[in-house]
Amino acid sequence: MFERPNTPEKKEDPGIARIKFLFEKQFKKVEVVGKENIGEIPQGKKIIVVTTHLSHRDLPLAIGMLGNEFPSVGWGEASTHERFSENPGGYIGRKMVGEEHSFSVTTNRNNGQEQGAFDPEDFEPMKEAMNEGKTIFMAAYYRGTEDVQLPDHGGYGAVLLAQAPDTIFLPVAIDIKEEENLERSSAIIRSLAHRPEARVSIGKPFDLEKIPEGERINELMKLRKERKLSTEEVKEFSVLSKELRARSDEIMGHLAPLLPEERRGVWAERTEQSSEG
Repeated sequence: MFERPNTPEKKEDPGIARIKFLFEKQFKKVEVVGKENIGEIPQGKKIIVVTTHLSHRDLPLAIGMLGNEFPSVGWGEASTHERFSENPGGYIGRKMVGEEHSFSVTTNRNNGQEQGAFDPEDFEPMKEAMNEGKTIFMAAYYRGTEDVQLPDHGGYGAVLLAQAPDTIFLPVAIDIKEEENLERSSAIIRSLAHRPEARVSIGKPFDLEKIPEGERINELMKLRKERKLSTEEVKEFSVLSKELRARSDEIMGHLAPLLPEERRGVWAERTEQSSEG
C-alpha cells in the first residue's frame, strides 16, 4: 500500500477493505493513476477528496481504492439510503463500509427522482469529523448528465466544507468504460454481466481561496427557512452565491483534465482555454 509520508502507519479499515473487494469484483480491471499526488498533501491539512459523480459507483469506488491511504475517512452521502428499495447500491455500500463513516446530505424528490438539495447544516458534522482527523470523500456535484459528461456547474457542498481553516482538496475522477449512464441501479446490474474497466485518476492537491464572510452563508440559509429575507439580505445572499459558484467552478476545472475529453462536457473547452491562457 502506498504510504503518504506525513501519515502515520495504520491498519486497513475492514469496512473500506470490504467495499474495495465488492467494487473490484464489478470490474474487469481498475487502474489507479496519480497515487503519488497523495504524498504532496502538506502535513496538518484537513483533507477533502472531491470526486466526479458520473455514476453512482464513482464515490464508493474512490473510497474503496483510496480510503485506506488515510488514517480515517468519512463520506458525504446524497441520502440516508436507509431502505434497500431507495438505492440498492447505496444501501449495501453504507452497511458494508460502516455507518460511522457516512454523513447524510439532504435530498429532495421531484417526479420520483432524487435530487440534491443544499443545506449548510448537513456539513457541520463533516467539519467536526475533519477536526478529529477524518478525511472526507464527497462528490463535487449531485449527478452528471444523461450522456455521461460533467455538468455545466458543480455543487456548493464541497466549497462550503472548505471554508473550515487549513483545508485542502484532492481531486479524483472516475472513468467507467461504459457507453450508457450508470445512474440507475438496473443499468449497474446489467453492466455486471460484462464487467467494464474503470480508471481512477488522482490529481494534484489544491487550495481554494476562502470566501470573505463565508460563514454568513449558513446564517442566511437558516434565515430563509424561518422568514423572507430582507432586500439587503437578498443582495448579500446573491453576492455570496456568486462566490460559491466561482469556487465550485474552480473545483470542476481541476476534475475535468483527469477525464477523457468526451466526458468533460463544457469543461473540455474551458480547460483548453485555461491552459492557453
